[in-house]
Amino acid sequence: MRIRPLMDQRINTAPTNVFGLPFYVDGINEAGLAGGLLNAPNSAHYQDVPAHQASNSIAPQQLLTYALTNFATVEEVRKALANLYVSNAPMKEWGGTPKAHMTLHDAQGGSIVVEYLEGRLAITDNVIGVMTNDPPLAWHLANIGNYVNLSGLDKKPLEVKGKVFPPASSGNGLHGLPGSMLSSDRFVRAALFVLNTPDNASTDVQRSRAWHILNNFDIPYGAIYLDASSGYGGGANAYEYTEWTVVADLKNKTYSLRSFESPDVMTLDFKSIDLNGKSVANTPLPK
Repeated sequence: MRIRPLMDQRINTAPTNVFGLPFYVDGINEAGLAGGLLNAPNSAHYQDVPAHQASNSIAPQQLLTYALTNFATVEEVRKALANLYVSNAPMKEWGGTPKAHMTLHDAQGGSIVVEYLEGRLAITDNVIGVMTNDPPLAWHLANIGNYVNLSGLDKKPLEVKGKVFPPASSGNGLHGLPGSMLSSDRFVRAALFVLNTPDNASTDVQRSRAWHILNNFDIPYGAIYLDASSGYGGGANAYEYTEWTVVADLKNKTYSLRSFESPDVMTLDFKSIDLNGKSVANTPLPK
């Protein structure tokens, strides 16, 4: 399997990898295209590749790497994937085929989710702009309609026969917001946090807002224990927790990370990177 270059010089990227391997699971490139691979072991099933198309295919763990090193916009990715196979090739370190769907956002405001369902490519415009793990995006978008009663606007007190019943506190507009660790609940929370905040704030405020929203999705160590058969742990019995958190600024081309080991934020800025470099530079997460 190989990744086909779109140009002689690949687009420069600031990615996050796993297992110390050259496969990106999250990242941004110099054009402001950013994205990630999100676990989808219950729904992802890739393509059966005909023998004569083997050179026109990639493994699933290469999908984000292919997108970020070749394209500048989600539309370019959409067109390219229509002519490329993504196989069910296993990954030794994962203990099988790493099943995921891919979320992508570009500097022009485009947002898509790329999924392989029952061996067929499905690319969906993501009008909400958020994504979590399984189920597929179509399920999440249908489910969000169950929460149309929620908003960031506090409700007025209830009045019955002249008696007033005030809410317990502020924040009652979001009373009933799902709060579990399920990816479906996380999708709803993220969507409502994003949709109910102003979009006319400065870049610094928006960046800070992103960190505060993401604080709500930290999985504490010990909160989720995965059985090896679940498909989420790469074939191992292990705790699932938030190993790193990322904020990508698509306008200013910065990529900021903080790790489980440290709350310090490390920021990579394309203005300070040698875009003509001939080798890959690896930077460890803060500890």
